[in-house]
Amino acid sequence: MFRSKNGTKIQDKDYRKHYAKTVKRLTIVAERNEVADELAAWLSDECRDTDAFGLFVDNEYGHEMSELAGSITLSELGELTDRFEDVFAGHWDSENDYTENAIADGAFGDLGDDVLTNYIDTQSLTRDLFKGGDMYSLPSRLSPGIFAFHNC
Repeated sequence: MFRSKNGTKIQDKDYRKHYAKTVKRLTIVAERNEVADELAAWLSDECRDTDAFGLFVDNEYGHEMSELAGSITLSELGELTDRFEDVFAGHWDSENDYTENAIADGAFGDLGDDVLTNYIDTQSLTRDLFKGGDMYSLPSRLSPGIFAFHNC
């Protein structure tokens, strides 16, 4: 007969089961800590916007960022951070500001310095991008403006 940490008796025949449950519980705690450490290291990069990432996680997965370590595995964290890097389009004053910059950067073809840019209805294009499902935006919690994300 054995005793658990809290002093309850464990019969010899139940010891393996008790041992397996304890190992599983310790493994879960270790993985949570590893996920938390990996997330903290990833977020510590000065190029990362933690506000944008937190909004993204809440919007895409329904989790607060503080809950991540207990709800995903290390491989899922890697997929999550990769997805964020793929879809995050930056912090902008407005959706229209994003569209104007995208036009100037040539995202819609080589129109940036062309006379044709004077004839582009950026408000309609913005509406099509963001309401049509190609992009979405989330308001920043810490500063004025929005975060733009590709919807892919």
